[in-house]
Amino acid sequence: SGKSTIINQLNKLKINYSRDNKKLSNFVDLIKKQEFLGYAYDVAEASFELLARRYFNDLKEFYSLDSYKVSDERRKNAKGYFVTVTEARIKIFVKEKEFFCSSEGEGPIHALDNSLRQALSHSFPLIRNLNLIDYKVRILTPQDGTKALVRVRIESTNKEISWSTIGVSNNVIDASFLALNDSITYYLSKNKVWDISKPIIILVETQLPENFGSVARCMLNFGFEDLRIVTPKFNLNDKKILPLAAGANIVIKNT
Repeated sequence: SGKSTIINQLNKLKINYSRDNKKLSNFVDLIKKQEFLGYAYDVAEASFELLARRYFNDLKEFYSLDSYKVSDERRKNAKGYFVTVTEARIKIFVKEKEFFCSSEGEGPIHALDNSLRQALSHSFPLIRNLNLIDYKVRILTPQDGTKALVRVRIESTNKEISWSTIGVSNNVIDASFLALNDSITYYLSKNKVWDISKPIIILVETQLPENFGSVARCMLNFGFEDLRIVTPKFNLNDKKILPLAAGANIVIKNT
């Protein structure tokens, strides 16, 4: 992708890249590097948006992966027929709280998807409305045989909109997880959900910008980040906010 094309995409997504030529050039180089590795963002617009928001610090990560393990066992059942049993185990963290889930599935990707959804379902109940509607694998280096580089593209929907994500790896399970992770993160970010195990602070008809900044600072001191403001009586871009927030920019940004 050319620089002008990437800039147009950033503008379309309303991503603030601050007109920092060096950082913007580095992002363009990152896109080219990713495309050289096999990523195709023209067919995975959601993954491009997430990459851009992560790079320009405009994305809230909803969870972090600690580890996962996927196993296949081929064995005979009671009738003497071979069957394959697949299990996936995953451990994630949602705002420092640990969740561990194990699930079986029709193959490793299905099992991994099931276990990840179960691990997230407590904090993000809306995950049940996310559906995978297409899953494609393309071999990028066929000359490498079974160790070939593969690209996984997933199309997802919540019955209202659809989006595509992508993952590239020599390991098809790893590539699939990258695409699944992007799909879920994109869905959560567009639905503006939050961890229900944490309290949400709501300000209604707040009069002064200083009050907004002070509340944000107090929240961060107690480890809270979910602040909502309803019909404020001041400009949300008022310069008086940040001095009172005293480093609580993440709370202001997530509001």
